Amino acid sequence: MLGNLGTAIWASQSVLLGIICGYLISKSSTVMDDLVYGSIIGVIIMVFIDIYASALIGYSFMREFQGYSKLIYFNEYSDSIFYLLIALFPFGMVFCIYFLSLIMGHKLHILNSNALKKFLVFKSFRFLNQFLCCSKKVFYMCVFYLTIFEVTNILNIKTELVYLKTIFISIGYLCMYFVIRDSCMSLQNFIITKFGKVAYARISFLIVVISLFLMFKITVMGLIIINAFLNKKMNIRLTQINIVDKQINILIEK
Repeated sequence: MLGNLGTAIWASQSVLLGIICGYLISKSSTVMDDLVYGSIIGVIIMVFIDIYASALIGYSFMREFQGYSKLIYFNEYSDSIFYLLIALFPFGMVFCIYFLSLIMGHKLHILNSNALKKFLVFKSFRFLNQFLCCSKKVFYMCVFYLTIFEVTNILNIKTELVYLKTIFISIGYLCMYFVIRDSCMSLQNFIITKFGKVAYARISFLIVVISLFLMFKITVMGLIIINAFLNKKMNIRLTQINIVDKQINILIEK
C-alpha cells in the first residue's frame, strides 16, 4: 500500500521496537516496568519516524489520528482524543511485539530465565493480573512526570514545537494510565486483605471510576496519596511483586 520506501520506513520502526522489547524481556524487571519503558520509548520513536515518513511518502499517522479526533461531537475533547490515540498506538504495538516475542521465544526454546518468568506471567495472566504492578521506582517516576505535566499546564508553559509537544503530552497520558491502573489495583488488594470481601473491592473500584468522571484530577491525586501511604505503611507494592514471583517460581519448579 505504501510502496517500497514506505514499507522500509515502517519496517525500520518495527525493528527498533523489536530490539527494545527484546532488551526489556531479557532484563530482571517486572512486566509492567517493561511496558512503561517500552511505551514511552515507543512514543518517541514513532513520532520521529512519522516526521520522516510524512516528508518522504506523504502519509502521517498523526494527521490520520487528527482526522479521527475531529469526528468527536464535542470539539473541546478533540485534542485530548488526538493525543490519547497517539499514546495508545505505540503502547498497543509494544504490547503486541512484547507478548508475541515471548510466545515465539518459548516455542524456539531461546528464552533466558528472566524471559521465561515473564512468559509464565502472561500464561497465568488471569490469576496474576490483580497483582501485576510497576516497581516503586517506575511508579514514582510516573508520578513525578505527571507533577511536571500539571505544573506546566497551571503555569501555561507551551512550546511551539509540535512534535515535542506531542511527545510530552502523549507520555503524560501513558504515565497517567499506569498510575491510575496501579493505584486502583493496590487499593483493591488492600481492601481484600483487610476485610476479606471481594465485593468491597468491586464497590471501591466502581466508586473510583465514577469519581474519575466527576472530578478526574482530584481523584487521581487521591489515588496517588493513598498508594503512597500503602507503600509506606505496608510496602504493598513489594508484596504484590513477591506474590507474582512466588507463583512463577512454583510454575518453574513444576
